[in-house]
Formats: sequence, C-alpha cells, structure tokens
Amino acid sequence: MFTISSKFYRFGVIPFHVTTGSRCIHSVVCAVSGGVDSAVSAYLLKKKGFQVKGVFMTNWDVLDEKVDCSIDKDRQDAQYICEHLGIPFYEKNFVKEYWNYVFLPLIKSYEQGATPNPDILCNRFVKFNMFTKAVLKGGNHEDNDGGNGDGDSSTSSSLKADAIATGHYCRNSFGAYLQHKRSDVEAKLLRSADPVKDQTFWLSTISHKELQHCMFPVGDLSKPQVKQIAQDIGLSRICSRRESMGMCFIGKRRFSDFIDNYLEPKPGVFKDLETNLVLDEHTGVHHFTQGQKARIKRFTGPYYVAKMDPKNQIIYVVRDPSHPSLFMRKCWCGPAVWINSYPFSLINSKNIHFQWQNKWRPVNCVLKPFEDVSSAAAYVKQDIQRRDHHCQIDNSAALANIIDTSIEEGSRTTGPCLAVELTEPMRCIAPGQWSALYDGEVCLGAAMIYGSISLWEEGQTALYKWNLSDYELTYAG
Repeated sequence: MFTISSKFYRFGVIPFHVTTGSRCIHSVVCAVSGGVDSAVSAYLLKKKGFQVKGVFMTNWDVLDEKVDCSIDKDRQDAQYICEHLGIPFYEKNFVKEYWNYVFLPLIKSYEQGATPNPDILCNRFVKFNMFTKAVLKGGNHEDNDGGNGDGDSSTSSSLKADAIATGHYCRNSFGAYLQHKRSDVEAKLLRSADPVKDQTFWLSTISHKELQHCMFPVGDLSKPQVKQIAQDIGLSRICSRRESMGMCFIGKRRFSDFIDNYLEPKPGVFKDLETNLVLDEHTGVHHFTQGQKARIKRFTGPYYVAKMDPKNQIIYVVRDPSHPSLFMRKCWCGPAVWINSYPFSLINSKNIHFQWQNKWRPVNCVLKPFEDVSSAAAYVKQDIQRRDHHCQIDNSAALANIIDTSIEEGSRTTGPCLAVELTEPMRCIAPGQWSALYDGEVCLGAAMIYGSISLWEEGQTALYKWNLSDYELTYAG
C-alpha cells in the first residue's frame, strides 16, 4: 500500500509525497548535468518533499586546453541549478571508470572498423552501475566525491541516498517516484510519454537491479512541458542551452583529428564495390563508418561507405545513397543483455521490435537464438547467393574479443547470440552498434550488432527507394 498527497500543477497532478509501505524513500540523489531535463527532475523531486541532492558526474579529464569542451560550462550550470533550487551540490569523479569501461573499448572498436555507442556503455557501466552503487545507501564504491564542488571529501557520508533520479525520458514500471515498488517483482523499463524524446534506447543494457532504485521524473512529460516548467520556475537560462550531442571531449575538432591522437594511421584504399577498382587512398578505416560520405579525389560529388575490411584496410564505396548495399534486413548479434529474464515466449515470434537508432522508428523482427556468434552468422548467410568475394566480410571474431570482456561474469542475464530478420530493410546497420529490443512499450534489453547482410549481397541490384522521413520518429500532425 502507498499513500500520495498531491498538488495541482498546470500540466496535471504531480504528487509531492509518497510513502511505500514501511519502505519510505526520504532522500534522492539526482544526477544534474546542467541541462533542462535534469534541472526539472530535481525540481519535481523537491516539490514532492524528497530530500534532494544534486550530483554532477565528471567522466572526462580535459588535459588538452585547446579543446573547446563543454564540461566546465556544464558544471557551472549544474551548480547554478542546485543553488537556484536550494539543494546541495556534489561532484563525483568517474574519470578512471569511464576511461576503462567506455573509452578504451570505444577506441578498440574504431580500430576494428566498428561503430560503437559510448552513451550505451556509459549508462551500463558508469551511470547506472558504479554511480548508483556510489550514492545509494549500502553502496560499496570507493568514495571520490568533491562535496559541494570544493574537494571536501568530509561530506561523503551525507551524499548517500535511498534512491537516484535522472532526467532521462523513460519510465519505470514502479512509477516515476517508485510509488509502486514491490520486493516480489522486478522493475521494467518502459518507453516515455514523449515518443520522439524517448531515451530507453540509451538505457537498454542496464539491469533491473539498478532500475529498482531509479526515478525518472520527466518520463511522463513531453519536452515542451519540461521546458515550460523550467521557464515557470525561473530557469530560462537553462532552457536556452543547446542540447548536448555526441562526445563532448572531441570539442570542435574533426573526428578524424581526435581519433588520430589514439590510433596510428593505417594507409589503405577505397575500392568501388561493384567493379573492385581502386579509386583513392585513405589513412585508416577508423576514420569512417558505414553509410558515411567519402570524398574521392578526381571525382565530383560524394561516394558512400558500403563495407569495410579492417584487416586489409579496404573501404568499399558506392556512388548512390540509395544503393542496395546500404540497406539490410538481416543481421547477427553478440550475447544479448536482458534487463529482466530471458523472454522465451517472444523468441521466434514477430512481436519483438528492433531499434538501432534512437531517433529512428522501431521495426518488427524475428529473433533466433544460437550458442555462439559464428552459428548466428552462418544462419543469416546460409541462403545468401554470394555475388563477389569482397562483399562478404565478417569481423565478428575481432569484435567479440572487445565486447566479450565487457560482460559482467555471473551478474547479468546474457546470451544467447542472435540472428535477426527484420520485416523491412533498414539503412546502414553497422557492426558495433546496439540493437534495442522491445515488447510494445517494454524495453527487453539489447545486443551488439556484429555483422549484417545487405540487399546487394542478397542479390538485389536495383536502387532501394527510401525517404529519411520514413525512418525518423516525429510528432503526429
């Protein structure tokens, strides 16, 4: 049983005091990034009567003073938000953890010609794992907070809380404020009320064990509503901030200039996918990703990366963005990471939705489980009539050496590997990306994509007619 007192707000009824039986949640640590979503989350928590503590996470050590990184500005805005709301501000340093669990695998993946997703790795290993353990009562993370931002570690004991909250657009089956929390059921991750801003994709590899302590105050609101609340409470300055996109530590540099600080150049060639003729040279497959434009000397207009062979440093390109080599409906994935238990009843059905880009709509798919990635890849390829030897490039083994080391032994439900068949083709499903899997509004988990088969490799030669608007998530009307 739980009781809720509530206060009417212009966007509906927002509860501000919750008692969940004998397990009352008093204090909540809110991850404050300096943006409007976490700012409004902290406000709503305080409005409910929780003892709110704002915590800014530092994940990157800016050593290159030439880089225009937003970390310092984000920290200042986070402090401003906490001061404005009248809540204490703390800073937790996870630079070492981010480097080991996110950045090093990122670099290794690029070296293998893959397209990794650092945000998914950060949420899985840092924000909803180490950070959660560090701030929850009973957590065992070595304390490294900067108490009120001034390096005063004497405040560490006051940072511990009963729950954490973030500004993510997603929902918890236990409720926005854990008001439906029960000890005999597992928490589920649900899509947000705002379909365009939904961020369950980024959280698709977290565990239900962490989810049972997580609040998502803005999950039931739309982005316009969140911005209006921020305006109403005097945080107009935060509303005008640009939303953070990509990896801030790259700054204003080109990605190729950034990655060259960590990977040696590896000369290679561009080849025409259809003719196998050498067109130009490049300095490493780690500068490119599938579907990316590639400027080829002596030719006007762009080519597009269709396939990469990291071992031989060959990049196969095509001239048309609608070329069938850029579209796939079959792929294979490494061990799946399930938020809850293995969804036996959904395997081999068409009721699972596949989403591999946060801003692109999900599509129905059929999953088939296999003990290892080689078997999954073989199944996907078995009915394919190979057109040319250079079309079939399988980098699964190299990716597995990177990815398998990131699976927490015995602590999560992982596996099996998956063969995936989509009900319609999607553009540029590249190795290293994650496929989030859904049953309706419930996020089941995710799996790393190891490889795919294009329509070109299936034998289709005609251009595939498509429009970007057919893929993107947009508001109705």
